[in-house]
Amino acid sequence: MYKKAKKTRGKTTKRQTRRKERMRKLGMEKGTRETREATGKATEEERMKERESSTGRRANGSNEKQTDAEDDR
Repeated sequence: MYKKAKKTRGKTTKRQTRRKERMRKLGMEKGTRETREATGKATEEERMKERESSTGRRANGSNEKQTDAEDDR
């Protein structure tokens, strides 16, 4: 049998930190499925990047592209 890895007590592991930073870079807000733009905390260049990369994916899981006309209604 191999020795089971010891749990890190109350300390953030390198892996967790890297994951969190990667999510932040992608503009995701911790603990939500919304992006920083959706929560209103995004900076201007983050907003632009979000608009470009947006495929119209909403939290409801629908993946079809939504046009601006649909959003306005």
